[in-house]
Amino acid sequence: MEFSNLQLSEKIEELKVGIQQWADSKELWIDSSFTTFLDYHQDEPNCNTACVLVLLTEGGLWNILNGYSGVNFIDEFDTLVEEFGFYSELHSSCCKCPKKSNSLKLDINV
Repeated sequence: MEFSNLQLSEKIEELKVGIQQWADSKELWIDSSFTTFLDYHQDEPNCNTACVLVLLTEGGLWNILNGYSGVNFIDEFDTLVEEFGFYSELHSSCCKCPKKSNSLKLDINV
């Protein structure tokens, strides 16, 4: 499915709200934020990296998405992302970025 730039921007904003509400409801939205591929990598995504959103997180959500928690929320998270028409890929479990030193980078893709 293809989106216009405006439609894609709206879908991304809806996804961000959905993810944050889901994580808040489970008390997992701690030390978490969103950024763009461009801001994170200082480069544009290409046909091999159709990333539309980057989720940076530490703490509880980091543990869940890395499979280090006894509670299995990964399937629930993946289903949530898919309901918005996207999918996620765990890019790095220990990446460096300006705001966080030991963050999970999860790419959200079309």
